[in-house]
Amino acid sequence: MRIARGYTGKSKVAKFEGGYHGFGDEMSISGHVDPSLPHGTKERPNSVPDSAGIPDNVVSNVIVLTQNDAESCEKILRENADDLACVIMELQSCAGGCVVLMKEFVTFMREITRELGIVLIFDETCTLRAGYGGF
Repeated sequence: MRIARGYTGKSKVAKFEGGYHGFGDEMSISGHVDPSLPHGTKERPNSVPDSAGIPDNVVSNVIVLTQNDAESCEKILRENADDLACVIMELQSCAGGCVVLMKEFVTFMREITRELGIVLIFDETCTLRAGYGGF
């Protein structure tokens, strides 16, 4: 993410609700969805810290997207393109329930991020364990 910020000169990052990318402050946002918290809607998820101790300025620097929802992702990415350095995603997430991204959705994400000048990062934490060479 730091390299993406340096490369693009932009400061915000985007991740998917239910996605796990380690315990750093920025990636500890909306990874484990607690239904009692205000997570927003499928079309417009809120950035919600997974625990206490994450500063508000970090929370506001993370854009949250919905997995396999190209329409809402496109709208959010276009609205934030001027500030968004990167999108980080797993092809199969398990932190917020097991979700496998559709091939068409992954292709769409590659196309829209390329068009908008946003770095796309694939973080493989689960699919590498699914079989020899991953999926």
